[in-house]
Amino acid sequence: MGANDEAYAVRPNRANGSATISTHADSNHAQWSGHGHASRRTSRSPQKRKRFKVLIYAFASLMVFALGVGTGSSNAVKPVETIPSAAVAPTEQIDAKEDDAELKRREEALNKQAEELDKLKRELDEQQKSQSERQTQLDEREKNIASKEEAKKQAEVEAAQRKKAEQEQAAAAEKARAEAEAVERDRAQAQAAQAAAEEAARQQEQAPQVVEQQTSRIVHPGAFCSTAWETGVSQKGVGYTCKADNSGRLRWRR
Repeated sequence: MGANDEAYAVRPNRANGSATISTHADSNHAQWSGHGHASRRTSRSPQKRKRFKVLIYAFASLMVFALGVGTGSSNAVKPVETIPSAAVAPTEQIDAKEDDAELKRREEALNKQAEELDKLKRELDEQQKSQSERQTQLDEREKNIASKEEAKKQAEVEAAQRKKAEQEQAAAAEKARAEAEAVERDRAQAQAAQAAAEEAARQQEQAPQVVEQQTSRIVHPGAFCSTAWETGVSQKGVGYTCKADNSGRLRWRR
């Protein structure tokens, strides 16, 4: 320092974290603000100015340190050997910038999480839609299978009914055929018996008439007999002859 240096005094300003440095020389003084502006009027002797200057620097360092601790900020002004006016930075602006940066980081993180959640929701919606479509297809398939099985059962029932009806018709036809054969057989037998009886009668007409002695053979009217034109007497004394009836069988008839 030169011979024109002055003595200084420091006044802390807690409102904005700055300090004001004042110089004193006799009744005249100079004031310096935290931005480095000062006005100088008079000065004292060189030795006194030097001594005051050392004290002022020491006191200023202590005051700056005390201001940093009092505000509780991590960005407090560190004590240095010299106190340039630009070194006293407003902590509120620094804190505000850090808060803005933190808020921006948090906002970006939240936006990223929201995008991931939206993406996950879309994927879940697509999976749910796919599962719903697959379930619908499975339901339709089961419905078709059930319909086919029901149709198959119905066809089996109808086939069984047709088969039963055919069997009944076949049985009825067989019964009718058997009855017709029996009737035809009985008719043939009757015709044969009738022909035999007629033949026997013709032969008797052609043979000489012989008066036979009345026998005592008892016959039952309407009963079967074995020899055509054979004669007999009932219990009441009525005469009967072995003749063919309408069915062609031989019976005792008058």
